[in-house]
Amino acid sequence: MLKVICREYRENISADKRFTLLYALLCFWRVPNFRVNVYIRMMQEAKHPLRKELISKKLCLKYGVEVGRNTIIGRKLAIRHISGIVLGSGAVIGNNVTLYHGVTLGQRNKKYPKILDGVTIYPNSTILGDVVIGRNSIVLASSVVLKDVPDNCIVAGNPANIVKNIEVGIEGRS
Repeated sequence: MLKVICREYRENISADKRFTLLYALLCFWRVPNFRVNVYIRMMQEAKHPLRKELISKKLCLKYGVEVGRNTIIGRKLAIRHISGIVLGSGAVIGNNVTLYHGVTLGQRNKKYPKILDGVTIYPNSTILGDVVIGRNSIVLASSVVLKDVPDNCIVAGNPANIVKNIEVGIEGRS
């Protein structure tokens, strides 16, 4: 467990190696969002189904975060507000994804969504079915996404429509 806590601390909070164990333990005790990230990572790495089930129940009952046991989550998941998050059992989440409270990644026609790298999903958004959310996209608050979202765009509404394309450029160049 200490390895998971230290690794999550280095990935999500600070890469500084001085006093890592001490600061990581302090964050684990004092920051609920960090604690939820550690439990999610422990659940993913657990080999025994009973251990996965116990961690899943603790997340659900104590923190209001429901994570399916077969959910695949990449590095640097940022959960900003931990209440009411539901990640379905077949959902795939990429690296550097940010989730806010009330986000649901759920099943539709027995298929789950796939969230690519760098996506931000704002509060009370629902993403259902065989949907791919493109890289660096943003899903605004209270959106219901039922269709694929291309890379680098902002979607909003029920059902979600593209509001704006995000210009991606290299800093320092025009």
